[in-house]
Amino acid sequence: PTSVTCTVAAALAPTPGSARGRLDTRVTFGCPPPTSTLYTSPHRLSAVLSRLGRHLFDADALSVVKREHSWSLSCECYISSCESGGCLDLCVAAYVGALRFLRLPGTKVGADGQPRTCTVREKEPVPLPIQHSPVCVTFGLFGGGGE
Repeated sequence: PTSVTCTVAAALAPTPGSARGRLDTRVTFGCPPPTSTLYTSPHRLSAVLSRLGRHLFDADALSVVKREHSWSLSCECYISSCESGGCLDLCVAAYVGALRFLRLPGTKVGADGQPRTCTVREKEPVPLPIQHSPVCVTFGLFGGGGE
C-alpha cells in the first residue's frame, strides 16, 4: 500500500514589501522513492504541490495587516510507503485535506499596530477560504495482444 501523511503549520510573520502570504511545501520520502513513475523525486512532487497550492486560495486571504503582516504556511508531506503506486494522487489528497482541516487563529491588532493571535475563547479560529478541491486520478490503458 501507499501511505502519505501531511501536516501544515502556520506562523504570523512580517510581510516584506508588497509580498503576500506564503505557502511553502516540502515532500520527503521515508521509503525508497518509486522508480516507475514520472514523479520520482521529492523536489518534483514539492513543485507540483506548490503550484497546486497557489491555485487553491487567494494568497491575500493570508494577510492580517495589509502589506505588513501575514500568515506563512509550511506544509510537509511524508511518504512512508509507496509500494502500490499512486504516490502523486495520495500526496494531492493529503495536501488538500490538511489545508482544509487547518484553522488559523483569530488575530487582533494592538495599540502598537502589531498583530497578535487570540485564544479560542477570544476569537474563533477560521478555515482557509479554499475555492475548490482538485482530485488527482491516475489511469492506465492496457491493450490486448499486439495492440
